[in-house]
Amino acid sequence: MTHLITAVAGNEWRILVRERTFLPGAIALLLLLLVSLAITLERYQAVHEKQHEHTARADADWQAQPDRHPHRVVHFGDYAFKPVGPLAHFEWGVEAHTGQSIFLEGHRQNAANFSDASESTALLYFGQLTPAFVLQTLLPLALIFFGYGAIARERESGLLHQILAGSPSAAPLLLGKWLALAAAGFAALLPLALLALVAVVTTPEHALRVAMMLAGYGVYVLIWSGLIVTVSGLARNAHGALLGLLALWIVLCIAIPRVLPELAGQRHPAPTHVETQLLAEAALREVGDSHNPDDPYFNAFRTQTLERYGVERVEDLPINYGGLVMAEGERLTSEAYAQASERVFGQHARQNLWVDRFAVVSPHLALLQLSRSAAGTDTEHYIHFLRASEARRYAMVQALNELHTYEIAFQNDRDQRLGAAAWDAIPRPEYAPPDARFALARSSGALSILLGWLLATGALLSWLTRRLERAHGN
Repeated sequence: MTHLITAVAGNEWRILVRERTFLPGAIALLLLLLVSLAITLERYQAVHEKQHEHTARADADWQAQPDRHPHRVVHFGDYAFKPVGPLAHFEWGVEAHTGQSIFLEGHRQNAANFSDASESTALLYFGQLTPAFVLQTLLPLALIFFGYGAIARERESGLLHQILAGSPSAAPLLLGKWLALAAAGFAALLPLALLALVAVVTTPEHALRVAMMLAGYGVYVLIWSGLIVTVSGLARNAHGALLGLLALWIVLCIAIPRVLPELAGQRHPAPTHVETQLLAEAALREVGDSHNPDDPYFNAFRTQTLERYGVERVEDLPINYGGLVMAEGERLTSEAYAQASERVFGQHARQNLWVDRFAVVSPHLALLQLSRSAAGTDTEHYIHFLRASEARRYAMVQALNELHTYEIAFQNDRDQRLGAAAWDAIPRPEYAPPDARFALARSSGALSILLGWLLATGALLSWLTRRLERAHGN
């Protein structure tokens, strides 16, 4: 059986190479891969250099601060940067729309900056030429043109009946053609395999992410190769097989991946960043304003503070009451912004869950989710960055408020200054992306869907085998 399968696969490869469409199609696909890789590598290098430049400038500006009041440093702010992972140049994901830099300051949360979406045209939202796009969308199309006549042509010529009449089973024929077409798809994955090897050598901790991505794309090639052979075996002629496969490609690779996210956004609409800011500010107005001396909440806060320290005036407190007010105001502000942000994150999670439920109808959508998660460029990784940045911002501001409380006297508060050593002591940790287990937990569903599609494809080929055998008297 194995000998027959390999013989059929070898013969099919020779037929493919002799086809007039194979060589031009393979060259065109290779050129697209190389061009897309060159574009994304250039972008990757540009973003990496820009981040390095801005990080160095932010560090220099932070260190160069003169003697000043801690609350001035709260408004001076700092920056957090999301490092670009080694697989991002293959799968850019949502980062072209979200950005990789956030300005951290007191009393508010900011959105990420320096995204391509803010610097280019609206065409960016309709897809980008990346190696992932070529392999997810264009590779199946190329395989269709290579293999649509795998069985249908032999049926038209009458050769199929002769082959099956002299063979005890149609399985070697179908499996051999599946293997030959899959081999052509695997050849297109070689650039990805080389990039994966480089990523593992340079950053060994990404080995699991690389394995996830390679497994996903390998299964994807097997799925499409099996679907092409199946449709070709069911069609009456090669022309019908081509039309059927093109329709299938449009539905699975174009329509469903475009329509489902749009429907998810309509079903679970998420507020914009401006709307989120307005929601947080509305919540703050209901709680209290630390900059208003007559605010009811902070009047009560002053009374509680005086009672706790057993004094009658804020001037008699052993600490700076102004710093306490700023710390309490920051706590309230951060809670309001956190609640507003979590509502947005919750809507995004509902959108993703809704899409995940229907991802079973398209292996392209499942691969897209798996690929972005493995590359660290999906929504979940971006939200992880936002939460970590907010934690850093809050810790920085409250550390400055603590300096204000314990190092600045209440009398003549605004005229006092602290030296640069005070700012150097404040932690400014770099963002640490989550490990591969984070990505695996979030892409396990997509991987299961791909494996399910592979099993379904195998079942279709098994059913087609029995159908052909019955049709030709085996």
